Amino acid sequence: LEFKRLLKEGLLVATIDYPYLDLERFNHMLKVSGLMYAGAVNFEPPGNALTTDLFPEFSGGLYSFRALLKKMS
Repeated sequence: LEFKRLLKEGLLVATIDYPYLDLERFNHMLKVSGLMYAGAVNFEPPGNALTTDLFPEFSGGLYSFRALLKKMS
């Protein structure tokens, strides 16, 4: 909710670690906070995405998911 209050106009870029933060939970948090994606979203990591295997609890690796957000109108 704080981002919505501070964001008067313009866009917000958010980067989260996936699957550390589940994307369904992130989507729910966006709706509750009054933010939305600023354009089309693709939740599939590209084939050449950088990942790390330093966290064995994530068998497929850890990715960064970047989202461009705006306030809901």
